[in-house]
Amino acid sequence: MYSRKSSSSLSSALYEPVYNEHPAAVAAPSDEADPSERPLAYIRTQRKFCALTFVVLMVFLFIIIITTLLYMGVLLRLQHFTLKPWRRLPTTSRPLHYDLQLEIRPSELLFIGHEEIEILSTSRSQYIVLNSCGLEVKRVQVDPADPYSTPDTPEVQYFTLIPENEQLLIKLRTSLRRNARYRVIVDFWGKISTLEQGKGLFQDQFKVNGRVSDMALTQFQPSYARRTFPCYDEPGFKSTFNVSVVNEYFYTALSNMPAVERAPTETGLVQTTFSQTPLIPV
Repeated sequence: MYSRKSSSSLSSALYEPVYNEHPAAVAAPSDEADPSERPLAYIRTQRKFCALTFVVLMVFLFIIIITTLLYMGVLLRLQHFTLKPWRRLPTTSRPLHYDLQLEIRPSELLFIGHEEIEILSTSRSQYIVLNSCGLEVKRVQVDPADPYSTPDTPEVQYFTLIPENEQLLIKLRTSLRRNARYRVIVDFWGKISTLEQGKGLFQDQFKVNGRVSDMALTQFQPSYARRTFPCYDEPGFKSTFNVSVVNEYFYTALSNMPAVERAPTETGLVQTTFSQTPLIPV
């Protein structure tokens, strides 16, 4: 009824199932973490990797931004925040003479200006500071007034408007020579203000034979000349002026000096040139 297996068969029957079905039961002890802790360790590793990746990307982005700003010259234009906050114009230069041309368009409430200021550099400086308020400056150039006595031409590194001080800051790559004369050339434009404002160049109306026409007037006192052209707009700076006004032919330009010439321009406008102003005594 019963059959007997050999000892070798019994040994195989006892140990083969254990070996084949449950290999972990006979494996040697391991130093691996508890399986229940593996998800938490994995999450921590992933967080560290994401944080490191984010830092690397931010550093890379910062480098790109700084490189772009340097290329565009924006950082140079922002340097005036680190400069001495001049509330009054520095005395490192002073004006000697202005050649000023204004093209006035009363119907458009717009004027376009070009000026050349002859200045005297009273000390070595890389900065020229003018008063300017509400103007858009398109171009600035600095040349020696006498290329024979001052052969080197200063290169404008940048220029920027400082609205809170009503100033135009011109930064040069090299310093101006002391007691040398230079010519500061500025192209700019601005808007004609309203009669209610009445500052700088402003608009008014007049009536002739029942017909109302526009006109543009100036009010430069006490410190409103800077609203019409960049200048040394402080009482301590005295200079002479040559002024010319360009306008449409049906307007008449007047000044505090007599007109010496009224001639048409290539653009169909009329340019009126006035005689040089005297130097106002101190």
